[in-house]
Amino acid sequence: MMDFEQALVSSLKKKFRSVSLSGCYFHLRQIIHRKLQSLGHQAQCQTDSTFSHNIHKIAALAFLDPNSTLNGFEPFCEQLDAQYDNILDYFEETYIGKLRSNRVRRKPLLEINLWSMHHRTTQLSLTTNNSAEAYHR
Repeated sequence: MMDFEQALVSSLKKKFRSVSLSGCYFHLRQIIHRKLQSLGHQAQCQTDSTFSHNIHKIAALAFLDPNSTLNGFEPFCEQLDAQYDNILDYFEETYIGKLRSNRVRRKPLLEINLWSMHHRTTQLSLTTNNSAEAYHR
């Protein structure tokens, strides 16, 4: 289990082809939070409970079966108004894969299986590496 540094993910995939890589849910939430800060939405997240709840739903997509993630993401996006466009564009490009004009999605920067927590949750495995990080303090 690891954070979502693209260079690290690429290197590990090349070096250890048979290893199943998985990301840490805490780091996924942290990345979304930092992106909200960089887009100027931190105050809105703290004061607008509906906005904050919808942002939590974006992170909760990680608990869907990887084969159902698109079926959860697309209708969810259709429910939201323009104030979510920047964060949804970022999430789609990075974690889902941008939809091309031919209606085929590009490969995401980080594959769904990497950030999906579904299998780890259903198998009662860890979803964060907090215990490992606490050990190293």
